[in-house]
Parts: sequence; structure tokens; C-alpha cells
Amino acid sequence: MAVRRSKNKSEIISPRSCQGITSITPPVPKPLISNSLDSSSIVTETIIQKFQQKVPAYRREKYWKSLGLDINRDNICNWQVISSKQVLQLIYDVLHEKLVKQDIIHADETSYQVIKSNKAKTYYWLFCSGKMEKRQVVLYYHAESREHEVPLKFLDGFTGYLNCDGWGAYSLLPDVTLVACAAHIRRKFYEANHSKKKPSKSSPAYIGYSYWQKMLQLEKKWRDLLQRSGWLTEKMN
Repeated sequence: MAVRRSKNKSEIISPRSCQGITSITPPVPKPLISNSLDSSSIVTETIIQKFQQKVPAYRREKYWKSLGLDINRDNICNWQVISSKQVLQLIYDVLHEKLVKQDIIHADETSYQVIKSNKAKTYYWLFCSGKMEKRQVVLYYHAESREHEVPLKFLDGFTGYLNCDGWGAYSLLPDVTLVACAAHIRRKFYEANHSKKKPSKSSPAYIGYSYWQKMLQLEKKWRDLLQRSGWLTEKMN
């Protein structure tokens, strides 16, 4: 990353008039966070380093100091928290409104340990658009539990098809049509089939696994045909 230092100099101009002296102050670029030395580009880079590149905090601190910027990990963490609340939350809310208006949503959840929680296990929920949607939206939502109140609140107003696994929380959602996830179904046959060194080809596990393999191959074939025909491109545009 190339760092360019830019200076914004503001001068007060006082032209004389018949009324006396009038002061004119030109506008100064507004910082991303009030009373802070950060810039939007620096904050963005720190977010990329943390969440996309997975760079540890101490290495990020050394990186910025090597560029001549005296930025410590406290600065970085505070910038990310404040910018998430003041800027990114607004974008998140807009994307959330767009997502629940779509026809198909995929949902899943996974356990995750966080520092600020009395529970040893909390959950990150994932909600995303179907493949055919023109505007793809992927949102993560952190919650203390795996109860049905979480998707019930998050998917409030959604009345389409929900592609998910067999977790009971989803079956309690009103006005939603559940669609079974083929990947989860296939996984059970895969696990049963590969639990033995030499599975029998006549076993239900082998037959079921072979069936789903063919289904996935057909799905890919049909999708390729739709792309070549131009129908999929037209649908997404």
C-alpha cells in the first residue's frame, strides 16, 4: 500500500466592504470520525487487514509505524468500532431491507466464541441471496443463542423461500416456505458411505450418495446451459 500524505490548509479571507470586514472561511474535508486523525482510506485499510487478510493486531501496529504513522492497536480497534456504528451500520440496514424483499434467502448458523460474552458459545447467523438475484446480499448477524427468536426477528417481513438445514428454529417461522438444503442432505449420505473402508454399492448410503452426486452434476449442467442461452444473464439483469 502506498501512503500519500495530504495537507489541507484553511485560510480565513477578510475582504473589505462598505459595511466593514467580512470573514470567509473555506470548507475543510470532514474526517470520517470527529476529532480523530484518521482518514477514510486508513480506516478502510485497517478493516481489510483485520477481516480479509487476518493480520494480527501487533503486526498491523508495526506495519503502520514502518510507514511513519504512529498508530497503535487501540487507535485501530476504536476506529473500526466507531466507523462500524456510524457508517457501516447504515449500509447494513439498507442491505437488510433489500434482502427480506427478495424471493429466496439462504440461511445457516455456526458457533463462535467471543470475548464480550458470559457464554462459552455464541452464534453467527448467515443470511444471503439466492443465486438468481441481480443484487447479491450477504449479511452476518451475531446472537447469543441459536433459538428461533433470532431468525424470527431478522427475517421479519420475509415471505419467500428459505433454503436451510433441518434445524428446528426455522420450522417455527411464519409465512415462510422452507426448502431443504441439498448439500446438507448429501453430507449425511457421504458420512455414512465413507464410514467404512469398502462400502457396499448396494447399501442405501452408497445409492443415496450416488443419487445426489448425479443431481449436483445435472444442476451444474443445467446452469451452464442457462448461461450459454443467455436466459440467466437476462434474469439477473
